[in-house]
Amino acid sequence: MELALAPSTPNVVYVSIQDADDGAGHDNGLLGLFKSINAPAPEVCPVCGKGTCIEHRAVCSHCGRQVCMADLQQESGHCATCAQLATTPEPPLEAVTAARVVTGRAPRSSRWRVARDRTHLVVELDLGFRRKAVVTMRHGGDAPESVVQHSLLGSKRRK
Repeated sequence: MELALAPSTPNVVYVSIQDADDGAGHDNGLLGLFKSINAPAPEVCPVCGKGTCIEHRAVCSHCGRQVCMADLQQESGHCATCAQLATTPEPPLEAVTAARVVTGRAPRSSRWRVARDRTHLVVELDLGFRRKAVVTMRHGGDAPESVVQHSLLGSKRRK
């Protein structure tokens, strides 16, 4: 039996079955060729954009997204995007829109940290009293995809 994935469409799988070389039947003869058009496609890592199977994904402890293990820093548990969060004095408009969901009003964060990757904008808001909120939004999206709040008592995913 042989398996092959279609390179252009990852949810198409071809299977060929061949008779065993045992002196009976059609030795080494092709018994059938099958095509599946609904194989589960690997999920795309938001950081690198590559397809990643479930065994090679992990959850970022900071933004809560599932990323491929190659993009996760083992020491901190942060994905490569969260590791690149940089302070910005003037956050982009989509960051302010995302923050409004967290605070319920016009955000008044004392510090904004922002980073972008292939698929998302990641925004970290300093909410004061050692509390932070991390919001992720798809590029071009108008609503947060995930919200994780961090405090001294732990982390909690809200969305």
